[in-house]
Amino acid sequence: MSIIDRLFNKNKSKSEEGISLRSFDQEMTSLLGSDIYIARSDYSNIVKQFSELYRQLLTLRESDTLSYFCRNKDISEDKAEKFLAQYKDLKESESPEAVRIHNEEYINSHLKTDRLYLDNVLSAIDKNIKLDDEQRKVVLSDEDYTLVIAGAGAGKTTTVAAKVKYLVDKKSINPEEILVISFTNKAVGELRDKINKQLRINCPVTTFHKTGYSILRQQDNLHKSIVDQGFMYHVINNYLKGNILENPELVDKLILFFGSYFNAPFEGEGLNDFFNYIKKADFSTLRGNMSEYTEKIIDKRSGKCISIAHESLRSSEEVRIANFLYMNGIDYAYEKPYPFYIKNSYKPYTPDFTISQGDKIGLVAKSRKIFNELIDSL
Repeated sequence: MSIIDRLFNKNKSKSEEGISLRSFDQEMTSLLGSDIYIARSDYSNIVKQFSELYRQLLTLRESDTLSYFCRNKDISEDKAEKFLAQYKDLKESESPEAVRIHNEEYINSHLKTDRLYLDNVLSAIDKNIKLDDEQRKVVLSDEDYTLVIAGAGAGKTTTVAAKVKYLVDKKSINPEEILVISFTNKAVGELRDKINKQLRINCPVTTFHKTGYSILRQQDNLHKSIVDQGFMYHVINNYLKGNILENPELVDKLILFFGSYFNAPFEGEGLNDFFNYIKKADFSTLRGNMSEYTEKIIDKRSGKCISIAHESLRSSEEVRIANFLYMNGIDYAYEKPYPFYIKNSYKPYTPDFTISQGDKIGLVAKSRKIFNELIDSL
């Protein structure tokens, strides 16, 4: 027996790899043949189960020995290549091709077979409520994590109520295992009215705040208290000063976060409410509010003027300049000694800011008088 034969442990009748390939085909055939919406969790075990086989065959392919291996083990090389492609798609793709096609067919099929059910899913609330096709697809979809983006008045609350009823009626989910969370008390009230009262499904419906507090209350060894806004201000302020402002990378991320538009989602009944909301809303950014920010960043107790980059400067005007330079990504140094001799000067000149761009250097002085004196002396 040759070295290569011994290496691959020749056994043409029932190789372990051949059995694993057939097992993979059976698992995939069973999964794709089931009448369910396939979520990532439904095939995660398949990915885990056949990971070693994938690693082995991939190594053989990369070393150009897959063909010999398949002949020696009496395995179809086409089946080995098919397995490598399918497994890679399952493992790495957000939406594996075979799963995507199956789910599209499942949705289209059940839009027809469950049409009567979906027509009347919310009849207990209002017989005139009819879900549109997009809402029905949301109800039928059963991915582990699903993001649904919809504008004001698009029927988000209605869709959530229909989804809950579908889970209970069609998927036999215990209502106690369904948690509905919303941002506002108003939205929670509407959901409770629809789900708990009118549909008579006794699942918890609450806000994010109450959900978090309920989780904290389950921790017996954790000291808990409800604090006011003043306490939270000091906690956040101390955290930012002690943990964030000393780290330039974190400061950059914080500025980008608050520099983005930051408004909670609109909650209202119609276009009039929406336009009134737009009229009153403040969509300004940190960059637009830099003057106000500069005023607030001065420490009243010590009189210090602090820039965004946590530099102690001499005046609020210098803070404005430093913040402008920082926000626009301009390299600068504060009060760096001027490297050249100045006539009639008895001490080194330190301009407010020295700006560098490649091999070019510029000076910034907040006082026009000082700047003119500097020019005259050159």
